[in-house]
Amino acid sequence: MSFTNHIIVALPTLRDPNFAKSIVQICSHGPMGAMGFVINKPMERQVVQSLSEHIHLDSKFHRHVYWGGPVQLDTVMVIHNPDHVMPGTKNYGNYSVSRDRQIIRDINAGKLDGEFKIFLGHCTWAPTQLEHEMYVHKNWSHFSSDTDWIFNPMLHWEDAIVSAGDQQAQDMLDRVFDIK
Repeated sequence: MSFTNHIIVALPTLRDPNFAKSIVQICSHGPMGAMGFVINKPMERQVVQSLSEHIHLDSKFHRHVYWGGPVQLDTVMVIHNPDHVMPGTKNYGNYSVSRDRQIIRDINAGKLDGEFKIFLGHCTWAPTQLEHEMYVHKNWSHFSSDTDWIFNPMLHWEDAIVSAGDQQAQDMLDRVFDIK
């Protein structure tokens, strides 16, 4: 099963402090591994202020900056409306991801329509690592994502746990009753 465009939710059994109570949007998942962003951990104010000086982010957008994960903490990526296209932008259906510095200039200039989140760092998993963490260690649960989850600035881990449980219960019922 591919977890592309799924949200994975850290379960209480997950011992890695990087991911405790995390909600992660999985952007891509395949034979080469997985990549995504922690979408429920806004960056601390002091870090954002320091970061904004380096990336030239207007202070009115500080609330959009999140810790995306422990990989490449020196890299800034933006998840945004798929209508905003620029070189290097990857489209994932109902959202896109950009990492070019131009995206920050577009945000500052008010050229980016719709919702967005700015991430410092991201998450990656080696081939089969995510599946192992999900099915062997039972550290994560999951459900199909949508923009209401991706762009919500007030995400609560407990709500995501409930949604994941609801989705998995429905999937189980569908299999039992062979509903397509």
